[in-house]
Amino acid sequence: MSTTVLQLKGKIIRMLADEVLAASSPLAGSQTDASLLLDAIHAALDAISIRIWKPSVFAIEEVGDKFELPTDLIEIEAVRMVTTGAILPRAPFRAGEFLGAIQDNSWMTYPRGYISFLNDLDASGAIIYYSASWTKPAGDNDVIEAPDTCVAALTLFAASHCLLSRAAGSGDIRQYATKVDSGNPTDNPILDLSHAFLKRFEYCLQQIPQMQKGMY
Repeated sequence: MSTTVLQLKGKIIRMLADEVLAASSPLAGSQTDASLLLDAIHAALDAISIRIWKPSVFAIEEVGDKFELPTDLIEIEAVRMVTTGAILPRAPFRAGEFLGAIQDNSWMTYPRGYISFLNDLDASGAIIYYSASWTKPAGDNDVIEAPDTCVAALTLFAASHCLLSRAAGSGDIRQYATKVDSGNPTDNPILDLSHAFLKRFEYCLQQIPQMQKGMY
């Protein structure tokens, strides 16, 4: 992936039919400021994570039965024992189920932000494979981590996000307007366009093959 924040901002600004302010640093549009563009990119990266996430690995290398999980975790895909290579099952929560009877060990994501094992891990530990959120870029020269296939979807969602901000301002002004022609006095064409971009984002995202989830 080689698309930078600067390049993605340019795509978003053009999608909005806005004018790129070439002298602006960080890059902004004439109607879209730099901070809103960055917020929109962050929101878009979170939005694609429901289908395209960042595959990540976390190693546990100590004895114990409860360990803190990475802050970027979305969902655990698999837990593998280092010594045996066995994939541990997730502990089920069903009436009448005896948790201790599941193989040699099992795990659960409790309390929040932690993984707990029914039996202590030995010193060799375990490997956790998990889906993670994409790293949020901070500057124009940062590279977007998500794959190239996601750039169109990121652009559409970010454009919708930016228009939503404009629509909020437009709505505040238009509440005092009187409309004498046909239609609804609460019509907000900017909001309608934001929704249109969001629908296009959903269609675009569905064209990308969904990553396979782990099986417990």
